[in-house]
Amino acid sequence: RLIFSFIAICLLCTPAHAASQDFKSWLKDLKAEAANQGISRPVINRALPDNLMPIQRVLELDREQPEGSPDFERYLRTVVSDDRIEKGREKLLTRMRLLDEVEKAYGVDKQVIVALWGVETMYGRNTGTYEVIPALATLAYDGRRGPYFRGELFKALRIVDEGHAPPRAGRFQPG
Repeated sequence: RLIFSFIAICLLCTPAHAASQDFKSWLKDLKAEAANQGISRPVINRALPDNLMPIQRVLELDREQPEGSPDFERYLRTVVSDDRIEKGREKLLTRMRLLDEVEKAYGVDKQVIVALWGVETMYGRNTGTYEVIPALATLAYDGRRGPYFRGELFKALRIVDEGHAPPRAGRFQPG
């Protein structure tokens, strides 16, 4: 009975991908799925080269998100600083026309957009540490939120495929 409990615990603690396939096999399957979704082979091959490997630090950072910390009041004091509020007001005023268009097109309040922009990037000052597509591939491979990040990875590949961004550009801070 003890051995069965041990095996069950091991299976529950093992990421879903580890039990099913290694990264290289997973990447090969991912590329085939991307091609089936209409993403061009040149984009797939440049954005997801065969020598791509998971980025361990991205996984570590994903598991250390401050939003999950037990002291939410301390988190708010850190994130909602006077500087961030002032910059948010400035950005709201200087980008009003664009924010009005976005609000109308997507139904998201412009104040919410500016607040998220400030929290996530300090209004463009923090653009992340890791290239977007390799970081998303790492998170998509990971068992914790793999399906969500797999979808985000395909969206990023479509953006590249449509010519809106180069395949190995942009920075990402896991979150």
